[in-house]
Amino acid sequence: MSDVISTVNNETARIYGVPVIPNISQNSKGHDFGKKSKVTTVLPPMTNEEENNTHSRQGSAHSSVGGRAKSIQTVTRLQLESHAAQLERLRVILRERELEIVRVKTENSILKQRERKHQKDIEQLEVSTNDAPRIIKGLRDEIHIHKAKIRHYFSQIGEDSRMLRQFHDDRNRLKEQIKQLEQTIAENDIGSKEKLQSELSDTTKKLTLLQQVYKETEKSLELIDRNLSADNRQLRGKIHFLEREKTLIQDQTDSLKEIIREKDKEIASLSIYRYNAIHRKAEVVCKVCLKREKDESELKRKREIREHLPPMEVNHVKVTSATSVELTLGYSTEIEPKAWKFNSMSVSYSSDPTMSSNVLKKKLDPSNYQKSLKRPIIIEGLQCGTQYYFNIVVGFDDVLGDPSRPISALVDCLPNELVILSASANSSPPSFDIIFQPTIGNKGSDTLSYKVYHSPTSDFKEYFLALNSPKEEVKSLEGSTSLKVCLSDPQIAVNYYFKVSAVNKMGEGPLSEMSSRSIIDFPPPAPNKPSVKRQTSLSVLIAALSKNGIGSPTVSFRIQLFKVVEVNGEKVREANPDFEFKALATSCATPGYKELQYQINELIPGTTYQVKVYATNEYGESEESEWSDEIDIEGLVPAMNSLQIEVASSDSFRVILPTLDGTGKPKINGYKLKWSLSPDMHPLLGKSDMIPLTEESVVVNGLQDGATYYVTGCLVGDLEEGMDSPVSFVPLAAYIPLPKTPVPQSVSFEDSPKEEDIASEADSVKRSSQFGSNLSINQRVANMHHGMPAYHEPPVLDESNKSRDSNVTVDSPSHQNRVDFRKSKSQLVKDKFRKSEPRLSHQKSTPLHRAGSLPQLTKSSR
Repeated sequence: MSDVISTVNNETARIYGVPVIPNISQNSKGHDFGKKSKVTTVLPPMTNEEENNTHSRQGSAHSSVGGRAKSIQTVTRLQLESHAAQLERLRVILRERELEIVRVKTENSILKQRERKHQKDIEQLEVSTNDAPRIIKGLRDEIHIHKAKIRHYFSQIGEDSRMLRQFHDDRNRLKEQIKQLEQTIAENDIGSKEKLQSELSDTTKKLTLLQQVYKETEKSLELIDRNLSADNRQLRGKIHFLEREKTLIQDQTDSLKEIIREKDKEIASLSIYRYNAIHRKAEVVCKVCLKREKDESELKRKREIREHLPPMEVNHVKVTSATSVELTLGYSTEIEPKAWKFNSMSVSYSSDPTMSSNVLKKKLDPSNYQKSLKRPIIIEGLQCGTQYYFNIVVGFDDVLGDPSRPISALVDCLPNELVILSASANSSPPSFDIIFQPTIGNKGSDTLSYKVYHSPTSDFKEYFLALNSPKEEVKSLEGSTSLKVCLSDPQIAVNYYFKVSAVNKMGEGPLSEMSSRSIIDFPPPAPNKPSVKRQTSLSVLIAALSKNGIGSPTVSFRIQLFKVVEVNGEKVREANPDFEFKALATSCATPGYKELQYQINELIPGTTYQVKVYATNEYGESEESEWSDEIDIEGLVPAMNSLQIEVASSDSFRVILPTLDGTGKPKINGYKLKWSLSPDMHPLLGKSDMIPLTEESVVVNGLQDGATYYVTGCLVGDLEEGMDSPVSFVPLAAYIPLPKTPVPQSVSFEDSPKEEDIASEADSVKRSSQFGSNLSINQRVANMHHGMPAYHEPPVLDESNKSRDSNVTVDSPSHQNRVDFRKSKSQLVKDKFRKSEPRLSHQKSTPLHRAGSLPQLTKSSR
């Protein structure tokens, strides 16, 4: 065939006058283009003359090549097919080159990312290289400190050895004393220890009884003393009252004696007048009558003067200082002023409420008050801290009006503002010491007590009375004028801001400036032993719990990761500042605890680590926790991937278990499943025991019809369980078939229902509405959002969070004779009021531990 093709090519080249390119199976560079590459002919474009010459040549040669036309056409068709195949091959090569270019670009981008990462690593190494002198210096300082500690330890060991020798000598001396005491006991015939102990116990009991009698006697004496003090006060009051009555009676007796003397004089005068009248003596005017007339005229004059005296009184008393007051006058009635006549005024004041003793007077100028009483009266020189009574007396010539009603006022001023110096907290016992200093130059009366206020906020908008200490109970500091009060039993872990004030007879003075923040707090207890679970191939999850102590709750945790290395056959933990982490504390389902959940990444496989945890609150840091178990990330049970769950029925679901062989490191023995009605898996409604690796799937039966369950699982190793898988939800309502949509029917006026049919339909609707759903539109939308029917009512849980369907079984599809102990609704209603033990299937099963049930596990083998 190749000979024929070469002959045709040669003939064609001779006719057209072009060179022939021989067969090429490989190019100069050795590339193989395939076996289909036979002949490649290049035909240059021809001019018009060449084309005419060619036609003439073809005409002359037509006779000679007439028989070869068919062969030329065949050769041309083969050449076209060869060109088409070669073009297709070039397209394939071009596509392969484009794919190669894309791959090279991808590798180039990856190499650039690696180059940037390497550049960052180089920068970090340069930074760490710059920090190397500081680290070396710190290590040298630490070595120096350790050397000092070693020297201290050696000196302590020497002291301990001396103490041991001293203890040895003391022990020998005590042995000798014991021997001497034993000899003394034997010589003096002292009773046995039991006898002495019994005598001592009897004496102690008698002493206790005597102490009780003493306490009772002391209480009775205190009660008698209080009663006698009360009786003494009452007797003193009675004596004072009797003395006042005696004084009044004495005054009344003196006045009666004076009246008697006057009457005797009148009787004598009348006797003389009678004698003169009888003996017809000269007319003599009776002195008594003259005096009576004179007294009546005098009384009339005084009454007329008093009628024109103004009814003044002291309306208001204003205390202007600790020793002075300001009085404001006014009229006691609302009568319009007449032609008042008065030419004398005086203000009387005394500390006696009856105004009968220690009365002082101040005369006033009446001309200042003829037209107006607005001018105040200032009285000075009063005694500080005294209750005074004031009245006013108006007179004309020798006639004085009645004194006004007395008005009282306490002449004093409030104490000055105190200066608070400090407020220190004491932890044992919990208390606050507030130190303050009274200001110099207090013009008011003596301070009676001190009040201490506290507030939990710095703005002091809401404050509370903490102490009200009398002056006698307030301690003064030695060598200074500062005072100190103690606030005991404060609240723990609560901010305290203090202000103090002084109280005297006048009242409470202004509050002092606010003290600085004070708080009594304690560090949290040490966390429990941290647990470690594998999350990925290079990361673990650290979990720990911290119990709330008497101080403030735990706010955060500090985690220290140590690398465990072997040095001279011993395991040593290497600390690294880069292996310290901080994490916020989260709330825990267990009340009174705070939880730590922290992921540590970029661990090195094949390296052993250990972790310890510190809890931190506002006060400080707790003691360190116990060391965790040694962490080998390759030996930890990995986390379980998301579960594949299928809805088996309206009250069951099937869990497809992942395929694991159980070999390798770490060894995995099986699975565990957990389910709940809450996405946070609390409360947990059920969990299984370990399910062997040979099982392909398990079916959980006997659940609530149409409920939505949340399921998770974990892998189980020899000594630990892995992390739980992500929570998956299973809407069992998806298995419940929806009601068929009714087919719309065309209604005509001829086929309109009758009134009786409409009434019967209305009655049926009314009867069916009594058993309808009470769900709102939002609840129906939420049901459809969760994949449940719109009118699905949520399950009702009792107090123990148990489902109404308390019997849960997990069956395997491989068993044909499946025994299901689900109860009917009537049985469930009866069991709600009386508890009964659910029966279990006797087939090979793994129980799922769940509150209120012993479920059945039926497995399907792989």
